[in-house]
Formats: sequence, structure tokens, C-alpha cells
Amino acid sequence: MQRCVLTGDRTFGPRLAIYQRAYRARLVEALALAYPVLKDSLGPRRFNAAATAYIAATPSAQRSIRWYGASFDRGFRGMHADLARWEWLLGEVFDAADDTAMTLEALARVDPAAWPALRLRLHGTLRFYTSTSNAVACWKALGAGERSLPALDIDTAISWVVWRRDLRIRFRSVPADEARALAQLATGASFSALCDVLAAGLDAHGAAVRAATLLKGWIGEGLIGVGLIGRRS
Repeated sequence: MQRCVLTGDRTFGPRLAIYQRAYRARLVEALALAYPVLKDSLGPRRFNAAATAYIAATPSAQRSIRWYGASFDRGFRGMHADLARWEWLLGEVFDAADDTAMTLEALARVDPAAWPALRLRLHGTLRFYTSTSNAVACWKALGAGERSLPALDIDTAISWVVWRRDLRIRFRSVPADEARALAQLATGASFSALCDVLAAGLDAHGAAVRAATLLKGWIGEGLIGVGLIGRRS
């Protein structure tokens, strides 16, 4: 009987170590590409230390390295945690599947009798974000090449919407009632339910006017996608 004898390869250990170092370096590079402004805010040394710690604790489970680092924000607090979440969200919006925005002309063709049960669809690239610091202001400043602003926590959370239009990422802060209304649309709520959400402090007519005004603005900005989600009451 023949026996198969495995001989030791003295070069295997060093080659494996080289591969591991190269692999870790590639993951650090991926994190730097996903979080460029966060890296500028922290500085290369602090960023690389945070990235190295994250890589050691978080093995890659994604087929594409593009999606590695989704939970990187958990290693930070305050403004830097907000900034990490913000940058990752911007990347999601940029890479989201293309979608077609509804026009006012298309909405005008809807039978007025169908409006109460009308269920609109948010644009496929739209994302929500809530900040409890001045992270967005810091992101703007650093992205424009300005000096980093002091990190500040805020007393009241700020709601934002982020979406893509004409190959450009757009975003703006939204008041509380608009944030609630958009959240309702995200669940498939009807236009009638949207008015109910906006009814706080308003009469029925005022709520309907507010809802119609918001809807016109949303369509003008490209926040509503083509197609209706049924017409159930």
C-alpha cells in the first residue's frame, strides 16, 4: 500500500502572513474610500487605528468589498458616529438602483375621487437620516476643504432626506411634520392617512392643504417615484 506523505512547506507561513497583511490593507483602503471625510476629521493615524480595530473584530461577510464597513460607525460616539452613518448613507444613495420620478402632469391625470385612497411610492433612492450632532455641517466644511468645525451635540434631533436626481446626490433637513408624513408614505399609507398625520394643530382643510403643498414640493424635487401602491382605502 502506498502512503501519501505531506511534506512541510517552510515558505507557507511567511506567504500567508504577506497575504494577511495585504488583505487587511485592502480593507483599510475600502474603509477610507467609504469614509473619506471621517478620515479627514480623525486624521490618518486615528482613522487607521480605528479601521484596524474594526477589521480585527468584524470579518468580511460580503461578496463585494464595496459593502464592507456598514457598521463602522459603532466604534465612534457623538459627531464622529453621526458622520460615519451619514457618509455610509450617501454611498447607499449613490449606488441605489435607478428609478423614475413622478411628474406633476402624471399626478394631474389621477381621478380626484381617487385621492383619499391614493398611495404614493417614494423614489427608490430616497433614504432617511437623523442627526443628533452637527455632523452634516462638519461634512460640508471638510468636503469643501475648510477646517473641521468643533463637534457639537444638539438638543433636538434633526431629520434629513437624501436622494439622487440627475446623477447627483441631494439632501435637505425636514421639519417634524414633514418627516412624519414621509415616514407614513414609506409604510404605504394613503393620502387620507397622510392628512390625518398632519392634522395636529390644523383643521381638516388646513391638513389637506398642507398635504397637497408637501406633495407638490416632493414631486418637484423628485422624491416620489412613478407608480401608485394600489388604491385601497
